[in-house]
Amino acid sequence: ALLLVLSWIHNRVRGLSGTTHRILLGALFGLAACLGMLSPVEFFPGVIVDSRVVLVSLAALFGGWLAGSVAALPVCALRLYLGGVGAPGGVLSVLAGLLIGGLLAMYLRRRGQRVRYPHLLCLGMLTSLTSLMSSFILPGALGFSTFSTFILPIGVVYPLGTLLLGALVLIENERRVAETTRRMSDQRFRRATEASQIGVWEWDT
Repeated sequence: ALLLVLSWIHNRVRGLSGTTHRILLGALFGLAACLGMLSPVEFFPGVIVDSRVVLVSLAALFGGWLAGSVAALPVCALRLYLGGVGAPGGVLSVLAGLLIGGLLAMYLRRRGQRVRYPHLLCLGMLTSLTSLMSSFILPGALGFSTFSTFILPIGVVYPLGTLLLGALVLIENERRVAETTRRMSDQRFRRATEASQIGVWEWDT
């Protein structure tokens, strides 16, 4: 269901441009993350796992610092509101996801590259690592217990989740680029035909 929601989100805001697009993109990714936080997986009292880090990092990757910050703000606020011993580490992991996604977006933009599937996988691996490291903020032996319990699910789910959710955005981007290219090609052909005053016939044989 979350995959379909994100696909719908990207379709709705893609036609906008500039600051408005980034703000709406971040707000909708943040909303999706908050909805996911309402049904988390709780391994220990106050220590929960959900999709918030993945969504915030993707918002920053595709929308830059502004979109990532807009997504991270309500997510951090909700995590603090939910409370528990894992709240500080949860907020830290969200901020780390924002930082990683934003830095990767800057790197790709400066190199003139578009987001590709290996970038998504790299993003997921980095966010899973920072999320696991944040478990050591927990007091006493709970930090190591949390790390040893989460290392497999987070180490697998975060990279795969980032890859799958990001792939939806990439597929939609490629579809829109192809559609825009076709439309521009049709317009050039029409102008060329009108300028040359040459008729075009289609024979049905």
